[in-house]
Amino acid sequence: MGAIICTFLYGTFCQFIQKAQVPFLFSKGFDCFNYLVLFLLLFSLYYSICSLLDIVINIFNLGQFANTLAKRKYQENENKKNITVKKKSFFEKIIDCLFTKKTHD
Repeated sequence: MGAIICTFLYGTFCQFIQKAQVPFLFSKGFDCFNYLVLFLLLFSLYYSICSLLDIVINIFNLGQFANTLAKRKYQENENKKNITVKKKSFFEKIIDCLFTKKTHD
């Protein structure tokens, strides 16, 4: 966002200079230099926009990764609880079968 604002201010300043028709000292010799500076500014602008986009995408992917790990850990804990509950109920059934009397009606 800051790069966009700086570019806007720079463009506005250059437009005022052009409308005022201020003569430059080396106007013909500096054309090459001006184009070079323009390309460097444009490169830095697009590079900063793409790097910000990359950072946002990486943060989003990191959030998805953390969410997946949390879900996996939760599922593992639930599976451990279910296994221990099933084992307890199985042993309780065996003990009940061995030590309880069944009455037939």
